Amino acid sequence: MTKLAVQVLYDDRSVRPGEMFADADLLGLPQRVVVSEQTIKKDSFELKSRQAPKAHLLKLDELAGALNA
Repeated sequence: MTKLAVQVLYDDRSVRPGEMFADADLLGLPQRVVVSEQTIKKDSFELKSRQAPKAHLLKLDELAGALNA
């Protein structure tokens, strides 16, 4: 298992996802990883960079590499 030097802000509030995403942007978080029922069914994680126009579905090993880049 690869160890990464990343800081995590886990948002488990009972609010709509759009509100969570907006707050992440307001805080200036450089990347957002979404774990949801839909992504779990696909055995993936959704990664969205602030600079990227779209989010990407990545497997766990791909996610580690993308976060480390």
